[in-house]
Amino acid sequence: MSGTVGETTLGMFEPLRGRIVWAADGELRAVDPADPTDVRRVALPDEVDSLAMVSGWSADGTRLALTSEDAGKLYVLDAGGAVVTAAGTGCCLFVSDPWLAPDGSTVAEFVAPGRLRLRDVGGLTRPRLVDVDPAFGREDGPPVIAEAWSPDGTRVALRVYEDVVGWTRPSIFVLDLVAGTTRELRIPGVDFIRHETWSPDGTRLLVVAGTYQKLNGVNLTGAPVGPQNTNLYVVDAAPDTSVPARVPEPIASSHFIAATWSPDGEQIAAIDYVGRRGIVVMSLDGSAARRIVPSLGPSAWTGLAWHPNSGSPR
Repeated sequence: MSGTVGETTLGMFEPLRGRIVWAADGELRAVDPADPTDVRRVALPDEVDSLAMVSGWSADGTRLALTSEDAGKLYVLDAGGAVVTAAGTGCCLFVSDPWLAPDGSTVAEFVAPGRLRLRDVGGLTRPRLVDVDPAFGREDGPPVIAEAWSPDGTRVALRVYEDVVGWTRPSIFVLDLVAGTTRELRIPGVDFIRHETWSPDGTRLLVVAGTYQKLNGVNLTGAPVGPQNTNLYVVDAAPDTSVPARVPEPIASSHFIAATWSPDGEQIAAIDYVGRRGIVVMSLDGSAARRIVPSLGPSAWTGLAWHPNSGSPR
């Protein structure tokens, strides 16, 4: 798995170029959405936990972020096969949002109360602390569950709960790292936010959100650790804080776990737990949905990310 990454190759990631990628059974699997029968496989290095989940790519497609709930670790895998274990627990995210910066070398993590810490993956430079206003979060348990970087690296979307004990009233706060401003994006009528990722042009967020399961008519308000009814929302994330963010109707409803954009922003891929856990691809309005992967493998949890480089030679 060693070797340099040249101008025309992505090293060990070359078989994954332009494909929808997920992890299963200690390997990366990548499907060509245009030909679902074409699935490529790349073994994960031994240093990566076999149950690690795909979290996201660097902008150039040469670094892959993985999260292991089982081992409680965050990993960054490069195109030469080298693995860096990023500090942090990697715990309790239940399919992690894309926490790696587009440059592939910086990790975002919320430090309660009211600060975001940006740190070098390899720990070679001193972390940068960014104040968050309003200073949500608390000393005994931050309600910020995960972070997602915008494609240009200037904004971070924070998934926030007012009460992490009851997992109530979820919101998304978009923090502008340049201006230091935040904008709240609230989706009415949802009990939890499962996953979020930015559109390639940085103007929208694709959000997986849903309502709690009910038992005898009573909401089960614990952490949403199992498949539950969820919707896909495309939310305007423009940085203009002078006008309220408009939240449209959901584009699709099912038992979605995670979702991602195609590199051109024209399609959406999502993991759907209805029936067998598989991958569906649809248009931006949720139409023309088709299941291209019927089963993702035996792992209870996994994420997905569309490799940002097209299938044509660079």
